Amino acid sequence: MEWLNFDIGHISREEKFPFRVIMLYTCSNMVLKQIARKMPSDRFEVNIRLTSEDAICTDILNGKVCNQPFPNVICKLPDQIYQGRGGARSTIAFAYSAETLKQFEMLGMIPEILCCSFSMTPRISALVAEFHKLRTELYSPGVADRIDWICFQLFRELYFKDRENAGDDREKIKNISLWFQLHYNKSFNIEEIARAHGYSRASFFRKWKETFDVTPVQYLIDLKLKAAAKLLAESTESISGIASQINFSGLSAFYRRFAEKYGCTPDIYRKREQIK
Repeated sequence: MEWLNFDIGHISREEKFPFRVIMLYTCSNMVLKQIARKMPSDRFEVNIRLTSEDAICTDILNGKVCNQPFPNVICKLPDQIYQGRGGARSTIAFAYSAETLKQFEMLGMIPEILCCSFSMTPRISALVAEFHKLRTELYSPGVADRIDWICFQLFRELYFKDRENAGDDREKIKNISLWFQLHYNKSFNIEEIARAHGYSRASFFRKWKETFDVTPVQYLIDLKLKAAAKLLAESTESISGIASQINFSGLSAFYRRFAEKYGCTPDIYRKREQIK
């Protein structure tokens, strides 16, 4: 039996990928303790149960029993009551901060069914193998960034691939929204990005609307305002400097938009947050 966990939240990243893993876990032939436990409120986990001496994996989430054959995956959300039952199993898992959960929500990537079985495809097998390889190289340059991306791909592959295969447009739109998250503070033309993905202006906005409740422009504004709020709370940068840093179109527009979203001016927001 082997159980290993790795705290990687403190490892610096070279990229600005928003889905940063904070913990990695691996276990081999571990027998579960038959006790219920509450998930921490500051994180959520994705557990991929690969093999077991049992045919069926039994989990209890908030009192609801879930039985799935191996291999299977379960997403344990903050504050959920979880209990596993059964014999020895081999698992890999990774955890994100509760704050990152909001990023997944923006992409529509919160699973409707938290526990489900899957087929071990060559794609998933390759990602699992890369996961194991990278966890042995954690402090090599760039490895933490690669782990973030591998875990994100596993999460998407296990929970959303079938839904994405039903329509390539949804996957394209999600990829564009992820590109926005990485480049929100840069100058670019949304229509040019759409054309690069094979969309006309009209088709892009139509397909975007099918995936998100806000327009692409509002989506970008929300990303900028969220980044500004973080800078206001955590830095001494001037408000004009912050507006410039997030590439907002004018200081007066920044004040107006910020007040609309947070119910107060940036100045008041900073004072309120920095005395907490």
